[in-house]
Amino acid sequence: MRRFAFQLAGALSQRVLITTHLMVHSRSPARRVAQHDLIDRTSSATKSGGRELTTGGRLWKVFGRRRTSCPIPRIALRRTAGRKPSKTGQMSHNQRSLALGLAFLVTAFPFVPEAAATGIASDYTKIRLEACTQISAADAEEGTFGGAWQCAGYKGQPVYVAEGDLRMFVSFGPTAADEPAAGQTLPNFNTVNETLEWRLRDGVPFATILRWFPSVDESGKTGSVLIVTQLRPGGGTCQIARIDAQANKDANVLARQAADTMAGSFDCSNPPAVMGTPGMLY
Repeated sequence: MRRFAFQLAGALSQRVLITTHLMVHSRSPARRVAQHDLIDRTSSATKSGGRELTTGGRLWKVFGRRRTSCPIPRIALRRTAGRKPSKTGQMSHNQRSLALGLAFLVTAFPFVPEAAATGIASDYTKIRLEACTQISAADAEEGTFGGAWQCAGYKGQPVYVAEGDLRMFVSFGPTAADEPAAGQTLPNFNTVNETLEWRLRDGVPFATILRWFPSVDESGKTGSVLIVTQLRPGGGTCQIARIDAQANKDANVLARQAADTMAGSFDCSNPPAVMGTPGMLY
């Protein structure tokens, strides 16, 4: 029903826009646009040295001494003389009815994106270790553990960040260090982006999306991977999806779809799902 309403609204809006445009852009009374009776035409024809074309079953003609042009697509204008032009700026009864019908449809069936219709939105915070509280110092003896920090996320949500063996670990929640996410990382040496996206449902965060930069080779070249983590405090906060952002042009869309459809029901005993083209995640 909604799709039908949008199609009908599009047809109505095209009719009203065509009529309004032709009225507004006529510069003199001799070039006003007149709307003629409904006729049955399916293609343009050449008559009296000019062109005519039907739009939605109506024939539009422009009067004047010279050919004029109009940017409205698929409209051809015809030179005609000896006809009485319509009054400036006035719309016919049918045109007013079309405009009112269009206004009703737009009001009755407003376009609302699917995420917005379900109350889903995004917010963003930064991960800057210099502004975070260090909760564990680096291991000076073995040198593999680089330390752990607690940062403030969306509305103060705890964000746990740790570094070990040149790999990052990120978790969330009041017991973030004990959640499965605190032990998950990519196999390659990696770092993380400072921008953290929070997916919210009615203002409550249920998932995060973070970009990771895994090393590709010894030259220092890195890849780009989006990791989606569901937020379920008490043992259910874990990575649920990974997307190679270099192998998928729509990586952000895939990440948000994974967050919106998988978060909250994902079993953390399973490995994160690889979405789209695997790329370096094969």
